[in-house]
Amino acid sequence: MRRISSLFISLALAVGATTIATGNASAATVTAGAGTTSTIVPPSGVTGLSIAGVGAARDGGMYYAYQNATGDNFSMVKQKSDSTFDTTFGTAGVVTVPGSPLQIFGGSRRLSIVSDLGSKWWVASTTSGTTGNIVAVSTGGANGQPTSQAVFSATSLAAVCAASMPSYSPSTWAIGSASLMAKRTSGVWMTIGCSGVMAAPAFTSVLFALKNDLSIDTAITSLALGEAQGSSVQCHTSGVISDPTGAATTPEVWVVRAEHTKLTSGLCSTTAAASDISGYDILRISSTGVVTRTAITSAGDAFDSRFSIRLDPGGRPLLVGTSADNSKIIIARIKTDGTLDTSVFASGFTSLSIGAAPAGANSVNASIMGIITSAESVYISVLLSDLPQQSFSCNSTTSVVFGLRTAVLSYTSGYTATYGTNGVSERVTYNAPEKSVCSFLTGGSSVATTGNPRVAYSNGTDLLYTEWQRPSDATGGSEGGTGTGGYTKDTGGAPSLVESSGATGATRTDKKIYKKLPTTVQADTALKVLSAKDAKTLDIRTTTPRICVALTTSVLMVNNGRCIVRIIDEDTKKVLRTMTTTVKAAEVEAGSLLTTDEPIMFKMASAKLSKVAKDQITELAKAAENASRVVVIGHSASLGDVSEYSYAISRDRANAVKAALVKAGVKATIEVVTLSYSQPISTKKTETSQAKNRRAEVYIFPKEGRHASRVNH
Repeated sequence: MRRISSLFISLALAVGATTIATGNASAATVTAGAGTTSTIVPPSGVTGLSIAGVGAARDGGMYYAYQNATGDNFSMVKQKSDSTFDTTFGTAGVVTVPGSPLQIFGGSRRLSIVSDLGSKWWVASTTSGTTGNIVAVSTGGANGQPTSQAVFSATSLAAVCAASMPSYSPSTWAIGSASLMAKRTSGVWMTIGCSGVMAAPAFTSVLFALKNDLSIDTAITSLALGEAQGSSVQCHTSGVISDPTGAATTPEVWVVRAEHTKLTSGLCSTTAAASDISGYDILRISSTGVVTRTAITSAGDAFDSRFSIRLDPGGRPLLVGTSADNSKIIIARIKTDGTLDTSVFASGFTSLSIGAAPAGANSVNASIMGIITSAESVYISVLLSDLPQQSFSCNSTTSVVFGLRTAVLSYTSGYTATYGTNGVSERVTYNAPEKSVCSFLTGGSSVATTGNPRVAYSNGTDLLYTEWQRPSDATGGSEGGTGTGGYTKDTGGAPSLVESSGATGATRTDKKIYKKLPTTVQADTALKVLSAKDAKTLDIRTTTPRICVALTTSVLMVNNGRCIVRIIDEDTKKVLRTMTTTVKAAEVEAGSLLTTDEPIMFKMASAKLSKVAKDQITELAKAAENASRVVVIGHSASLGDVSEYSYAISRDRANAVKAALVKAGVKATIEVVTLSYSQPISTKKTETSQAKNRRAEVYIFPKEGRHASRVNH
């Protein structure tokens, strides 16, 4: 009878399949912090099959993999960002993903699903067999059958283990489950568990890279993440995440490792006690596999936490764990150089109370679900999983009841008052056979791009989906927490839209159509990404409206931070390419320099122009005499009901400014963008603060060869 400890089950609930997303959940209205649970009903082609894995698609959708009745292959379906299933995916909405054949009766299989930056899907299937674990990796287009597959035998994977740890020579290498992470360039990162009979380590994750053709990338040395890497401590337990959207000069893979020296029968223990933890390592791994190690010490309640890791939109790792008595969430933030961020807390760590464990729970474990962004803060969404026992039998059908809660907090400000009770949601309970928990039949958890925390869990047959309503000030969320949520004031500050100095130097133009965005661009510029012809059939989308705004053919940079742009086919909704850039205040030779004015302000529930607004428009019209085009962006407040009316009033305000500009003699094309309340200047729920959001902003694009003159008040 194989058993597994509750610590690793809890982590599996949180990160077992990397990311989870939108299900076919009911449309019931929920309040912030309240959870709504529903059973996802897949296309008829997979009805009755057991769920085996879940993964997020880069276009905002989800992949669900079901295990075929024969157990040899998988049927994968794709759910679109609007929660409906994609009937154009594969054949009748179903793609057959080949696996490696089960070699023993009752053998088990683990799945890892990831979507790369090109929106291709990758699936790694780990199968238990008589000769050890076998890993089959498949990849395919966003809307098609697998394009290629490779099967890695236990022997070939043992060779990877041996290459990463040349100082060890066990008689046999045992291979653990494979997991995938997106890579900045072509291919994916893959980790496998390697263990063997030796003095140390008992078990370690090994990181290596696969090329697009599914061969192992030998140009990147495989890395044993539990090995020393400069540490003098014997045993390491690691958590890993990749940042595929970052710049080439920043680390691509981050690892946080707890260090200890506890041995059991000569092997590193996987259940080291609090007193065994001596500190933590932060490993930064470049795109080429170069490792930089930074040692950090824990303080206060953090002396024994097993941290999960996630990147904030600024590319900084956030560490989250629980205290020894299960009553506190422990958080820390790491700077991009790998050292502890002590700008908020002198020790770098802080703890927040979560109260006593729920009745019947043996332990509570905290793991990061993802990042929620607002105009003021980067929120960490945390999954609090509680389990009734320390271990589970992997072939028991005994029912087990466990609970999940979510917490929303900021590293700088603690729990948000706009979520649940004191920042913690209501508890959602699940009832499933013990073997379902043990066999990792979980989807995992993440944050939707709308900012809603969510989790999917399988009871062995059905896929259950729970979504908690986001905080009221949320403006978006991460796709699996890899830094795509957008910058806010908490990541360094968004600059004022009012510029105090005039433009100088040669005017840059957006004549070039960018198929790949430059690494950095300047705020208050635009990059052309579509021709007028292509714009008739393609759409531009941005997942970071706080940073950049999608126009008809261009992307307008409005604030400092990371901008994520997608080009989408209007008919099929397929993502044709995804592009990123970092917007900076410093001068950068890219884009089209344009002029901005102070916002045109409006009264509550009004789109009527005041005398001050009319005077502003008169000056703007003069500045736009030689413009190539003008963009007007409408905004609304969110003091009360933030329904469809918010969108309508922001649209009316933008159209009112457009009409006034035309009346004032502006001949250039005027484009209107409606952002509702998604780009607030202030999120405080007071009339004085929300009055700042009732505005329209005007951007003027000068003609090529002319200098831009700014209008300032």
